[in-house]
Amino acid sequence: MNVPLHDLVNDWFTPDSLEKLSGRVTSSADAIGREWLLADGKRLRPFLTASVYAILAGETDLGRIVPVAVAVECFHKASLIHDDIEDGDTERYGRPAVHVRYGIAQAINAGDWLLGEGYRLLASAPFDTEIRLEMLTVAAEGHRELARGQGDELAYSEKPRLVSVDDVLRIYRQKTASAFEVAVQCGAVAGGLSSEDRKPLSAFSSAFGIAYQIRDDQEDFTSQGQRAADLLSLRPTLQFAEACRAGLAETKEVLKKGMDSRNARLRLMEAISASEIPGLVETRLQGMLTEARQAAEKLASMPLRAFLLHLLHRDGNCQTD
Repeated sequence: MNVPLHDLVNDWFTPDSLEKLSGRVTSSADAIGREWLLADGKRLRPFLTASVYAILAGETDLGRIVPVAVAVECFHKASLIHDDIEDGDTERYGRPAVHVRYGIAQAINAGDWLLGEGYRLLASAPFDTEIRLEMLTVAAEGHRELARGQGDELAYSEKPRLVSVDDVLRIYRQKTASAFEVAVQCGAVAGGLSSEDRKPLSAFSSAFGIAYQIRDDQEDFTSQGQRAADLLSLRPTLQFAEACRAGLAETKEVLKKGMDSRNARLRLMEAISASEIPGLVETRLQGMLTEARQAAEKLASMPLRAFLLHLLHRDGNCQTD
């Protein structure tokens, strides 16, 4: 990872820098949204935007891409606020979630502010009109896909049932990979990459995003703090899909009893741990990383190809944030 550039991106998320972009705080929406932008996280998505742009445009002064990168982070942080509310999660980054601290209504409103601010930043970024329009289109399409994936996940959680591996991977592609697509495509559009040359970037984003979510599931399943929180909440995960495919008896018991029996869900978790499923999930993770690598190798820009391959080599474990 390019440490100096990553440090520079972090500098874009200081109180002074955000005030220059978004103006003074004049409402509770401004205050909560700005506070959340300053919160923890690796800022991987704005880093990707800035890196792709810098590689393609050869800019020594990255000032032009700042509002675009901040917009990408606005979108990401808004999705986290809404996701925590919809999933009933009470913590984020080891601290109380926004809706726990400020209430659901204020949190939803702050998330909406972040979405609006992100689109405002894209629309006013210092690029030609055609480029701004294309970036807005990329972001809008990404949001539509994210909502589709989140909607299907919520519908499943409301009425748990047998779920296929393909169904889960589709949700991962829509809900998680779409954010990476927005990040890299906005950088590519700003950097002048043609729509044809951007196709391998879409394939990379899809595979990398799915791998990222699989790793998140693995960490969730094995972490000591909230072990298997998604599975215990009956959200569709790759582990559960593999359990359905394997026909584990504990799967049927969980679907029959639902949220009424935590013990049944704990038994399913233990059955999965003792089976070949963790190995199958790891195999799928490695397969997605291979797909991402193959997509990166199709890029005509050798510097961009090298950057993405280096990213996969360093962050091949897809550490989540």
